[in-house]
Amino acid sequence: MKSFLAARADHFARTRPQLVDRLVALTAWLLTAVPGAWVTGTTGLLIGTATVLPLAFRRRFPRTVLAVSAVTFALQLSLLAVPLPANLAQAIIVYTVAAHVPSLAARLTGLGLAVAGCLVAGFRWSTPPLYLANAIGIGVFLAVLSVLLWVTGNLVRGRAANLRALAETRRQNERLAAAREIHNLVAHSLTVVVVQADAGAFGDPRAALTAIGTTARSALADVREVIETLREPAPVAEPGVALDDVERIADLVRAAGVPVRVSADPGALTRLPPALLRVIREALTNVVKHAGPGAAATVDIRRAAGALRIQIDDDGSGGDRPSGGDWSGGGDRSGGDWSGGDWSGGGYGSGGPVDAATGVGIAGMSERLRELDGTLRAGPLPGRGFRVEAVVPAVFG
Repeated sequence: MKSFLAARADHFARTRPQLVDRLVALTAWLLTAVPGAWVTGTTGLLIGTATVLPLAFRRRFPRTVLAVSAVTFALQLSLLAVPLPANLAQAIIVYTVAAHVPSLAARLTGLGLAVAGCLVAGFRWSTPPLYLANAIGIGVFLAVLSVLLWVTGNLVRGRAANLRALAETRRQNERLAAAREIHNLVAHSLTVVVVQADAGAFGDPRAALTAIGTTARSALADVREVIETLREPAPVAEPGVALDDVERIADLVRAAGVPVRVSADPGALTRLPPALLRVIREALTNVVKHAGPGAAATVDIRRAAGALRIQIDDDGSGGDRPSGGDWSGGGDRSGGDWSGGDWSGGGYGSGGPVDAATGVGIAGMSERLRELDGTLRAGPLPGRGFRVEAVVPAVFG
């Protein structure tokens, strides 16, 4: 409950800074300027009000507020021989200038005015019999406090600048990832279109045109979805992948003339990150490109030993694919163990058999899996065929 209220308060403060400043100014006036009038009378009330009210504009016009504060403080020193509770506002202004003014010269000017005002105030507010000692003590104490506030403001300003830079870097990375995703979508769809166009030239043109239209519409919808993610005002969690999403990719490959069988453990696709769907799409696209005529593919999704395993096999004879190793020990197509496929290299993404191979497609799949602390292995099967296997921690399932 406390964390929820704190989050709401933080969101309110970040989205309505000017309203927050006005509330701070009003609260400070009630708690400092008004009580100060009991001691210093009308003069104290007027000076206290002039000291506190500029806080309502401290982040919008920090330099102007600093100038008004300096003039007001000089007027206070000339008219009153005692400090006011409202002087707390000037400490806030020193911090504000350091935290929100980009110009180093302006920030140093604010620090200089604060230190000078503190030293003068020490002599104005000191009293006998230890007048000089008290004056120096008061002035130095207030000056040190001002320096600490100024340094704190600069640290906050630097942190905010770093966060903005990180946010911009993240946005740039998101744009690059979206561009790469659009490239993969277009490349996958064009592969299917080319295969269908070639088939239509020697077979049934009507069926080929239907498959081309289906593929193009699906690709257009996927590209629009990727572009929409770039228009979101704030990061939005990507929805989980369902079995229907895998079947949709398989249907496009089937339309290109490659039979695809999809099998999965019940519930294995309830909460998978979309990156895994992209790995499946890339692997099946490689089947269409490289497996050769008459090839068929299987997509097998299983949970075992605290991991989720996605295996894409084909029985083609294409020999131009990059190889990240081979499965020379043999093994079955059902996601079980095989002697050439041991994953004991040291954990997900850290020493395991991640292989970027020599092809852009396999390298891209491997990169996607590293973001999930997963691993990728790809290579030819004994005799004929090719296998791509992705393993991620079961937490994603």
